[in-house]
Amino acid sequence: MRLRRIIRTAAVIIFLTFVLLLNAPPLKSRAPTGVNVILVTVDSLRADHMGCYGYHKMTTPNIDAIAEKGALFRRAYSQSAWTFPGLMSILTSLQPPVHQVDQRGRTLDPNIKTIFDCFREAGYAVPNICFLLTLPEFSTIRVGPVEEKYFHGGDGEEIFHWLDENRESKFFLWYHYREVHLPYKPKEGSRSMYFPILPADSELSPGIKAVLSETAVAPVGTVKFEEADMPIIKGLYDAEVREFDSFFARLYARLQKYGLLKKTLIVVTADHGEELMDHGFVGHASTMHSATLYDEVMRIPLIMSWSDYLPPCEIREQIQQVDIMPTILEIVGIPVPSGVQGRSLAPMIFDTRKRNESSVPVFAETIYGGFQADEEMAKTRLRCVRTDAWKLIETDTPEAKTFQLFDLLTDPKEIRNVFDENTQTSAALRTLLLEWRRENMARKGAIVDAGGTVPRGDSFPACPQMLFPYDGVVLRYQERNGTIRASWVGSPNSSYVIEYDIGQGVHHLSGSFVTFGNERIFGPYSREIWSALAARNPWRIRVSPDTNPRCWSEWVQLEFEHENGRTH
Repeated sequence: MRLRRIIRTAAVIIFLTFVLLLNAPPLKSRAPTGVNVILVTVDSLRADHMGCYGYHKMTTPNIDAIAEKGALFRRAYSQSAWTFPGLMSILTSLQPPVHQVDQRGRTLDPNIKTIFDCFREAGYAVPNICFLLTLPEFSTIRVGPVEEKYFHGGDGEEIFHWLDENRESKFFLWYHYREVHLPYKPKEGSRSMYFPILPADSELSPGIKAVLSETAVAPVGTVKFEEADMPIIKGLYDAEVREFDSFFARLYARLQKYGLLKKTLIVVTADHGEELMDHGFVGHASTMHSATLYDEVMRIPLIMSWSDYLPPCEIREQIQQVDIMPTILEIVGIPVPSGVQGRSLAPMIFDTRKRNESSVPVFAETIYGGFQADEEMAKTRLRCVRTDAWKLIETDTPEAKTFQLFDLLTDPKEIRNVFDENTQTSAALRTLLLEWRRENMARKGAIVDAGGTVPRGDSFPACPQMLFPYDGVVLRYQERNGTIRASWVGSPNSSYVIEYDIGQGVHHLSGSFVTFGNERIFGPYSREIWSALAARNPWRIRVSPDTNPRCWSEWVQLEFEHENGRTH
């Protein structure tokens, strides 16, 4: 029976792929004109730690209230185990092997249309007030310059400042909330709701010290988590989820104050989940310096709310991040670009008859180490396919491939690998995964054939000289207003490579990325992010024209100052 179900599921995905390739015109809009959209993504947010998803603690009372009146997707899954690939899949409706922002330093092909392009072309204001858009990996996304005047105050204040000044606009607004991510350091008032008394520093276990560390990483093999750590870790995590709920309550109240609730679609989701000792460790690919694709990392919330317009409903079919962009676009009546890999979920929301269809398989891929991956780690990739009843995880290393198969009906926590005992099911799922990879290769090739390339500029043979930052500088938040303007002697019409070497020991990172012109602005960043940068001191950078061979400037070393005035 299960094998037949898998075969039926395979037929469904092949049919859906065929329909997408036909590039049919979008359905007629159901939405009134002039609707705004706010997309809130949350870093590391687990669906099963939210009240609306059945959690036994009251962590999200404000989000629960809108979920009750809107569309709640019970089984939503990420496309990857770390931030950049998951978010890019939301913003492009493409799988990670196609958009290729699946490794630190990679950027989106400028030929690819994003959700920002769709809204801007439809006449929307599309502000650049998300700190992620200042990072190199997001640099080829077509948004306007960073609106620096809104970046004052703590994390998240920029969205309120922007709404205060632009509430009369028709807008698409993206904000990424990062404070559920490691380290788990909620405010005292929030923490005491879930774990009343935290042990003194001298009594903290290595595991608790790791999740409190400002370095925001706990590499596998460097710390052993104990059973006694679990209630403390979950209490700290739940408190951070509660703080996000409070942030969301402020946002909702601001929309209510300005009379925007009835003309604003609100979407809440996440980049990925988070392991909380479910399989013996804490974090996700980037923080672990490893990777897993178990459900605690893959399952995410997805809630859509629009007062008096979206019908209250619970969708139980499996859905994935690539479905979010086409769903938003169809709801507000904007054409969905050709070539997307997701499907619109709007029919499920508006038509009860569509809610009993068989789930389409969901897929994911990640490199070992996520954002922290070095060259060797990035050679290992994990992929998975998940159906209603089964999950297959493939670990692809330079030496060999290994597989895990889980019977989700009898083993939902994915403890027992039954790959060898279920040869027919294993073979069917491996075929699905292989077909998914082949489709992704074909789509990636089509983008290359379309001529999408990063601009290279004119050649400039002389080795550049760094103007700022200069060697030995200490960057202070107050002096810089959270912004770093890097510049060098060189052509404003050429491409350059910036190489970096950051931190020490397990916190060491190195890599490079391409930029255009002879300056690059980073930020503005909040005080919290500035302190996180300081936790990785020292920083070394150099620059070269994007030529072969390279012609490097001298290395310069710099440090970020912590809020308490120290650099180490």
